[in-house]
Amino acid sequence: MSCRPFQLAFLTALLLAACTAKAQTLAWRGPFEIAAGAGGVNGSQLRAELSPSHPEGFVEVPADRVRWQAHPAIRGAEYAILLGKPTQRGPLIVRVKLPPNAQVMPHTHPEARTYTVISGEWKLGFGEKYDAAALLSYTPGDLYRLPAKVPHFQASGPSGSIVQIESIGPTSTDFIQRAER
Repeated sequence: MSCRPFQLAFLTALLLAACTAKAQTLAWRGPFEIAAGAGGVNGSQLRAELSPSHPEGFVEVPADRVRWQAHPAIRGAEYAILLGKPTQRGPLIVRVKLPPNAQVMPHTHPEARTYTVISGEWKLGFGEKYDAAALLSYTPGDLYRLPAKVPHFQASGPSGSIVQIESIGPTSTDFIQRAER
């Protein structure tokens, strides 16, 4: 894999913060315990193994605790909330897993978002109509920052893709063009 130094440093920081985890919303219940929030964990609790070197408020998401859920708007896609709640103010980290050659129709978000490709090929285009010829290609380790309210569309490559999205909630996805069924 070839990464630019700033990409590698940023990706390393992200991976240290979220591992290569697949998790749910996490909230502190007490000094040594965190509980997974809504979205498929069925009330199970994750234990935060804290040592004197871990600061108060530190949260880690073990990779084996990720709970992927069917994406409500993208056929065949899944998502996992790693940190935060989409309906509440605060940091939000979400992973999206698209199947091979999936398309995400044009939409906007009210807030800026930072995307990091974890695996596969992730594609991005700008505009209110889906145009496969306008797609830019991103590979694992690549990162881009999308400003708020910019109409865009996305797709995955032939092996699918996983992308991590960071933003500040609350958030929404407002589709401009819906997929034809």
